[in-house]
Amino acid sequence: MSTGLKQRGFQAIQGLDLDKVAFDERIREFATALSNADVGLFFYAGHGLQVAGQNYLVPTDAKLEAPVEPGVGTLISFSTQPGNVAFDGVGRNSPFSAALVKYISASNEDLSEVLIGVRRDVMNTTQNRQVPWEHTALTARYYFN
Repeated sequence: MSTGLKQRGFQAIQGLDLDKVAFDERIREFATALSNADVGLFFYAGHGLQVAGQNYLVPTDAKLEAPVEPGVGTLISFSTQPGNVAFDGVGRNSPFSAALVKYISASNEDLSEVLIGVRRDVMNTTQNRQVPWEHTALTARYYFN
């Protein structure tokens, strides 16, 4: 994912198996990078969960305290629909991550079309058991290319 985004001109802030302190530090780095950016993309390929309709990103030493809240001009893409689990897949990437890398690297479509393509691929790969989902308040089209 990082390589595909870098090829499209993004700065990548990476972290692997982060505890809460390191997770928060990466979030601060991301927020700082956003201050001079036209677009920000936050990709999280870890475990998340939903409790009472609230979605959570989970660092390795998680204590459930902070839901993800979207704002105007944002899009949050989930690897699966509410109330479902996402499959890990059999290769290096999950079905969702593999499809997202494929479309970000090769598509000239806008973000909405990219996510439709990702959704179709994931549904096909998982025999419709996993359906990627978005919460969006975008106010303009976005193109990776």
